[in-house]
Amino acid sequence: MRDSFLRRLGTVAIALCILLLSGSWSRAAQTPKTLVLGVIGVDSPTARGVQLTVERFNARGNTVTPDGTQYRLEVQVRDANNASEIGTAITNLRQANAIAIFGPDNDELAQASVNVLLSAGAPVFTSATSPAVSTTGSLFRVRASDARMMNAYAQYITTDLGKNKIAIFQGDPIVAQRVTVFSTALGQLGKTPANTVLQVAGGQIKDTARVLLGSQPDMIVAFGVPDQAATLLRELRGQGYTGTYGYPDAQDRTFIRALPTELRSGIVGVSNWVYSNPSAVSSQFVRDYVALFGEVPTAQSAAAYDAAGAVIIAAARNGIAPDAITRGLLALPKVESIQGNFNGALGNNELSADVTVFTTGSYGAPVLNARFDETGRLTGPVVAGSTTAPLATQLPAASPTPEGVTATVKNSSLNVRRGPGTNYDVIGRLRQNDVVQVIGISPAGDWVEISFAQQQGWIVTNLVTINGSLTTVPIIEPPPSPTPPPATATPTAQPFPDLVVLSTVFNPPQPKSGQPFTVSVVIRNQGVANAGQFAVAASFLPGNVYAAQTVPGLAAGAATTVNLTATVTGPGTYTVAIVVDLNKEVNQGPNKKSNEFPISYTVVP
Repeated sequence: MRDSFLRRLGTVAIALCILLLSGSWSRAAQTPKTLVLGVIGVDSPTARGVQLTVERFNARGNTVTPDGTQYRLEVQVRDANNASEIGTAITNLRQANAIAIFGPDNDELAQASVNVLLSAGAPVFTSATSPAVSTTGSLFRVRASDARMMNAYAQYITTDLGKNKIAIFQGDPIVAQRVTVFSTALGQLGKTPANTVLQVAGGQIKDTARVLLGSQPDMIVAFGVPDQAATLLRELRGQGYTGTYGYPDAQDRTFIRALPTELRSGIVGVSNWVYSNPSAVSSQFVRDYVALFGEVPTAQSAAAYDAAGAVIIAAARNGIAPDAITRGLLALPKVESIQGNFNGALGNNELSADVTVFTTGSYGAPVLNARFDETGRLTGPVVAGSTTAPLATQLPAASPTPEGVTATVKNSSLNVRRGPGTNYDVIGRLRQNDVVQVIGISPAGDWVEISFAQQQGWIVTNLVTINGSLTTVPIIEPPPSPTPPPATATPTAQPFPDLVVLSTVFNPPQPKSGQPFTVSVVIRNQGVANAGQFAVAASFLPGNVYAAQTVPGLAAGAATTVNLTATVTGPGTYTVAIVVDLNKEVNQGPNKKSNEFPISYTVVP
């Protein structure tokens, strides 16, 4: 099965491979060295995209650099959840001689780790689209930036859909910058958001939906996490909204699965690529990805695949030194790729300008509506057809079977873990018919230890066929079991008031420098006791312009609206706090963590 799969990979067509015809790949009889591509993010979409690239190029033969050295490609993956761990992962990958590093997938993590990524000492490829992740030096962006995506999104909404009254939902402060980019794109097209509602922690989505509908929009565009966006759509439909709903990340399966079937269609989204793209190279990519990983690829996987292929080509042409790979990437011409086109000449270390606007179909799958690149809106349909430069079909010689006791995988996919138990982290996967060397066995005999990606891993014994005698391998004591998270006590209702901000609405949606604006703050007492008099205040930037209003009291379960008016001078994007119970007149109990609720806004000239 694996041989037939590699044969399929060998015949896969992708136009990037026209750059390989210079003879950089060879089958000369010499023992190849290992060339490592590093990834931050175990079992991530980026890791899978890079792995598929390596599978395809290895099926083509050895990679030969200008000095004549032959290499077999290998992927090494490290996990990281914060900037410090990103630094550790990069150090480990560089010690493993990784010539390039891909990841992390998460925008927020990439933004927090920019300085670490810039100092990696090797080319780094991020799928982050936020303008806060400034790509320069050896840091490259592999997907179209938010500016490109939001400009295309706004153009499609206003031109193709003819929408004029567009309300915006901001579900979290971390998406404020993306909201600003979208609002700016609308402004450039002569459109001003009809309403911009900021959801605050503790607020009720149903109240936010009511505020959004108050402006009578013909389209609502939501920015936030998938579950939040899905909950908002359910509330809007439940309150009678029949207009168009937009969620830029609508191809996220978490979002689609959070919706009932009858609400999954007609949602407008935007991305760098969708798996339903019918081009020949995309269709083949999807088929091979599903065959290898058992699931549909994401937009990040496609971007990582394109970038990894470009890195390998650059190394074959220029050598494996970091500056040589960087020069090689930037020198590559614009050429067809999975996303649309790889283009090293875009500037600012951006490698793709491809944007796809789509609408979800009956069951939530993305249906391509329009495509854009650095030249603007692309005309003409995307059609399936033959590609321009197929990979060579000859396969490399089969890998030698490991010596000693070996294990052959029975199933289509088998997790490799850090220890003998499902409570240990997954560090990778094996595929059906993969053969690995067994180096130990657990005391109970139900797990075996193997050599995996230059480290030790564990797999379940009854999911593999053992070749040889397990009595000849040592019994290995398992590594320390992962520490379970501490139990969280179930909170009990407190006999106190609890004042929270449900939503904030700016009028106008984008305050103008030097002109008064009003922020309507909806506050609820979600506690079980009545609240007495309290003050609500904020100091608006720039200039710390103070505004406050006193609320005479608020019954348990009741809500009220406070209007704060101010005038500021100076354009820019700012984050301030709405302070509820400024003078601490209301006893909200010992469990009240904060009376400050952050909001973000943009002041225009």
